[in-house]
Amino acid sequence: MYVDSKFISDVVNGFAEVCPGDSQLCVAKDMFGAPNYASEVFQYVYAMRYVPAYYFEYCVLASELSSRVKGYAHLNVASIGAGLCQDYYALRDNVKIPFTYSAYDAVQWAARARMPPVGDNFNIVAKSAQKISAGDLADVDVYFFPKSLSDIAGSGNGVLSAFGGNIAATKKKRLFFLVSYVSAGINKSPASQDFSDIDKALTAAGFSTTDQVRGSFYRGDKNGEGLRALHQNFIYPSNVKISCSSQDGLKCIKCDAIKSPIYKNTHMSFSIMEYTK
Repeated sequence: MYVDSKFISDVVNGFAEVCPGDSQLCVAKDMFGAPNYASEVFQYVYAMRYVPAYYFEYCVLASELSSRVKGYAHLNVASIGAGLCQDYYALRDNVKIPFTYSAYDAVQWAARARMPPVGDNFNIVAKSAQKISAGDLADVDVYFFPKSLSDIAGSGNGVLSAFGGNIAATKKKRLFFLVSYVSAGINKSPASQDFSDIDKALTAAGFSTTDQVRGSFYRGDKNGEGLRALHQNFIYPSNVKISCSSQDGLKCIKCDAIKSPIYKNTHMSFSIMEYTK
């Protein structure tokens, strides 16, 4: 597995340059309970807190994918609920063959403009899961769900079942699914096990997998192990901190805008599944 320490540094320092002031942080503090992904202030704080750790987790998945796609000359990747597209950079750094990446998201993430440069293989598709058709997915080999399943499932009853049906309509005989779950903490079940809806649709169409569909997996053997202990290139810039001059005030004890970034494996929760027909 390769982790690009320069990517982490560039992201954190790039967003630190435009880190919101106190008044904007006060506006953003409640957005983490019910995420307002369209808010640029939220996006900036989100990038500094989550992107490095999520990129690390996606590097684990991308590295595992790379070991499974020997014999492929090219991959078509669809990231569903792509957000700031940190999974693209993980794939770029770990998959050894050319790939085309399509980022599907209903929200316009203005903060993407501050992310490191991407290649000609990068495409933005402004669509929610409900609006993605079977035709859109016809050529997809790899599906990436970057902490997005629970959001998609919450957007409406039956959304994932219908989406699974669109995936299963493919003429492809081999599909890969890289899923990163929102987790309540190490050794706890993911907040959502909604991949089962997609699994049912795939199974009904004649696909099968030998991978574990229920549950998730962690990187590292120790509870709360530091990400740098898992890979020495996970280096979060020590000079950067999300801070507010009022953070010691009585009303700010539980402020969700100024929490520390993720440095440990506590909330890593992911799986990779390969389906064949």
